[in-house]
Amino acid sequence: MNSSIKKLVVVGGDAAGMSAAVQALRSAPGTLEVDVVEAGGIVSYAACGMPYFLAGRVTDVSLLHADPAEFSRLPGLTLHLNTRAVSLDGEKKQVCCQGPQGAVVLDWDYLLIATGTRPVSLPVFDRLGPAEGVYTLRSIGDILAIQAGAADSRSVVLVGAGFISVELAEALVRMGKQVTMVDIIPFVLGPATHPVLVKKMKTLLEQKGVRVLLERTIQKVEKKKDRIHLTFYGEETLETDMVVQGVGVRPETGWLEGSGVRLGSGGAVEVDPFRRTNVEGVFAGGDASQYTHGVTGEAVMMPLALPANRSGRVAGENIARLANARKDGKSEPVELEAMPPVLGTAMVQWFDQAYARTGFTGDKLHGATVTHVVDTAKALPEYLDDSAKTDVVLSILKDGRLVGAQMLGEKSEAKRIDFFALAIGQGLDVKTLYNTDTGYAPPFSVVYNTGIKTAGKAAVLLQNKKNRGE
Repeated sequence: MNSSIKKLVVVGGDAAGMSAAVQALRSAPGTLEVDVVEAGGIVSYAACGMPYFLAGRVTDVSLLHADPAEFSRLPGLTLHLNTRAVSLDGEKKQVCCQGPQGAVVLDWDYLLIATGTRPVSLPVFDRLGPAEGVYTLRSIGDILAIQAGAADSRSVVLVGAGFISVELAEALVRMGKQVTMVDIIPFVLGPATHPVLVKKMKTLLEQKGVRVLLERTIQKVEKKKDRIHLTFYGEETLETDMVVQGVGVRPETGWLEGSGVRLGSGGAVEVDPFRRTNVEGVFAGGDASQYTHGVTGEAVMMPLALPANRSGRVAGENIARLANARKDGKSEPVELEAMPPVLGTAMVQWFDQAYARTGFTGDKLHGATVTHVVDTAKALPEYLDDSAKTDVVLSILKDGRLVGAQMLGEKSEAKRIDFFALAIGQGLDVKTLYNTDTGYAPPFSVVYNTGIKTAGKAAVLLQNKKNRGE
């Protein structure tokens, strides 16, 4: 290899990994060669689209992932499929892998950790897997297995009431299955959801035939003949043909043990704003890495598509800048791009309804009280639709600054969460939001749309408190 050409090894071939690989080659053509190490047989797959394949909205599973051959044709890029990284040596700048032909050692000048997460399986299910009708969801292979299992099942229990379980529940209901959703906590869509919205979301699930059992802890699981028997604390029991666990994820970083790469308390890789780890030349992106929260300033794990893609692109760009500087023999510091903070902006659809949230929705922020303003607003003029309503919760500080927002209503309303995400990111207060000159036409909203109306209510609430000297 030409000594002026630097080697980048990317471990993980999904959102962050492939974003980094492509960006690095684009920004440093002829300077970098990229090896992508991917444990599976495909790269760049749309994990968020898998529930819609199960529901039949995506008719061909191949539409959910890129063709590896397309990437292989990129000059300077080599794919190592079905190859798993097993250890990293930062001093020797080598990564040891296990592939179809046995052990492989790759040398690198720069390395990106983008191994994503793995689904959590509750200890009570430790000895049960797809052969016994118990599934988790991470890969294309997993959704194909769930599809096959559901075809032979009449009833399905979803363990966990988070975003993925809600999406799977809709798909399974559309398939004609009896669906029960179980969670240990008293929340649908996690503890960040406002109690008013939890109650309404639970009702929406039940109206479509999903049985929702909250505050239930599974004590024992048994397979008896062709049925799975769940026993909860308190002796309540439940029988089902199939179980899908959706109780969270953990960073896939166990292979970094002994590498010196520093991990956070949850196992995600610690990085600086430029996606660099504490080991020289090693970067990290995607779900296996930490981000900085835009409201709290804390390091967080945020397994969402946009931060994963963005962090990969930022890492790839910075690696390219460093490689270009070394090639040109520059000694001055290289200006690197910083990854912007994240807000956890997310949304989920349930038939014709949707829930969305962004920012911080807790009750205390660095000791300061957070006020939650709840409002129900018309989504459209009554002469067009007298039933469409949206519930909005705005989380604000005493000075009126918006720190969080949640919405539940018609799915067309969900993207209004982006309005609040922008406002939070820019540190705007609710009075400024209320005075924003937004667009209006009857097919899209009422004059004071759901976001503007609730911001106005929050501004009045704060002014009244100020007038009372509170």
